Amino acid sequence: MEYPSMKIQHKTAFIVFFVLFLSLNTSSFGQATPSVSEKIQWNTYPEEFSFAGQKHKVYSFRGALFGEEFPGIPFFTTTIRLRGPAKIYPRLTDAVFEPFPDATFPRDSLIGSDIEFRTKVEKINGQWIGKVFFVPLIKKGGRYEKLLSFDLSIEEESILSTEPRGPLNTTLSELNNGSIYKFAVAETGIHKLTYNFLKNDLGIPIDQINPTKIRILGVGGGMLPESLLAEVTDDLPENAIQIVGASDGRFDPSDYILFYGKGPDNWSYLPSEKRFSMQKHLYDDRGYYFIKVDSEDGKRVASVPSAAANSYSST
Repeated sequence: MEYPSMKIQHKTAFIVFFVLFLSLNTSSFGQATPSVSEKIQWNTYPEEFSFAGQKHKVYSFRGALFGEEFPGIPFFTTTIRLRGPAKIYPRLTDAVFEPFPDATFPRDSLIGSDIEFRTKVEKINGQWIGKVFFVPLIKKGGRYEKLLSFDLSIEEESILSTEPRGPLNTTLSELNNGSIYKFAVAETGIHKLTYNFLKNDLGIPIDQINPTKIRILGVGGGMLPESLLAEVTDDLPENAIQIVGASDGRFDPSDYILFYGKGPDNWSYLPSEKRFSMQKHLYDDRGYYFIKVDSEDGKRVASVPSAAANSYSST
């Protein structure tokens, strides 16, 4: 005997489940924002710009941004609100270009035959924001063309996952056990930790410790990257150190530790300008490390043979 009402309930439940299944899978694959129409108002006359000791006349537009890595190249930027941490994929349609015969741009490696996007995702005041950057110029046959108008749509793909952490991720911090002592460094370079500093300043019972069990953990200074997609160290790495005078199995008053530590500011090389640039730490004037003492032997600086002696002369 059939019961039509029960069959209807089963079909309704199936439809509800199917709709939920589609909505969940659609959100995981990404959702495109509505297209936004934009117009770029290019300046009629170029602006004078100094680069590598030379002056250049560079064309710009209203609201253009210039980056330190690529000076003299104008960037268009826009932002969107995101539902959460995500990867974003911009797409340009209905683009209108115009020849730019008189324009010159130093270091124009970012200008190709197609528009290339740069993206950034960050959290500001509790709201996830996606930023899109690109140079509104293309180069065809050795000549520039400037972008006048376009439609921009951005696909958002959530990076939240319910999958367990992968095999390369840490589930337990290095600081979860052992005796831990925190200290700071103000500058980047080789640092010397003396017996008095370890015993009196940090309070380590250094006379009772086997020196082979001393470890130093940390990455030092430098601000955390703003982008959620930037690669960061999963846990505090161990630094190779050298303990001088502790080969007898004791840490005596004349013994000390040498290690390379990073201060709060980061230096990076800019290939386009052939110079170094410093990123000043905005929130601290120290870099921090941890001394850990437990049952595990610490990492030490390896000894390598000296390079063969060669004679050089210069004139």
